[in-house]
Amino acid sequence: MSRQSHSLSSDSGKSKSAQWALTLMLGLFVLLVAPLHPYYPAIFLLTLGLATQLLGDFLLVIRGYGRIRFITYSVASLFYSSAYWIQTNGISNWWLPILLFASGIVMLLLILPQVESRVFPTSVIGVLLLGLLWATGEWWIQQHSANAFLALLGAGGLLTTSLFIAFRKDGCVFYSDCRSCLIGYIVSQALLVVSLLI
Repeated sequence: MSRQSHSLSSDSGKSKSAQWALTLMLGLFVLLVAPLHPYYPAIFLLTLGLATQLLGDFLLVIRGYGRIRFITYSVASLFYSSAYWIQTNGISNWWLPILLFASGIVMLLLILPQVESRVFPTSVIGVLLLGLLWATGEWWIQQHSANAFLALLGAGGLLTTSLFIAFRKDGCVFYSDCRSCLIGYIVSQALLVVSLLI
């Protein structure tokens, strides 16, 4: 039994180290390419978001600072949303936020029995990610470009991955030890980065 628990903890450490390394590589790639790109302000905000998440990941791996991780994830989500809001020409459709936030309320009510002790962080992260989905959706509605669609897919992937993680009963609101959630999280971040670089 102790071998199995040791194996699970070492797999968890490897997953978190892999996520930390991949986030660092995404951030470094963005820093190298960003000054030459026409979307430089948005790329700068996206890089700040990646750096904030990297700091939160680092603190989580070292000590398990859950509250600090919640704050860094929230700030990173705000940076991500800001990066895409500056790509838009303002709000052109009010049906999109109404639809997104109504869907968010329904989803929160559906997962409420699973997250009853974590309602506040789950709600805050959900609202912030719905805001990111709104920003990328608004950009896609206005531009109808491939990079706006990739951003929309990335934001939807982050929201979906966070929703799956919220179903976990062990109190892990932001991360999962399962590799599918880790892959979804990294792929979503990569789509957000690629959407501004192509």
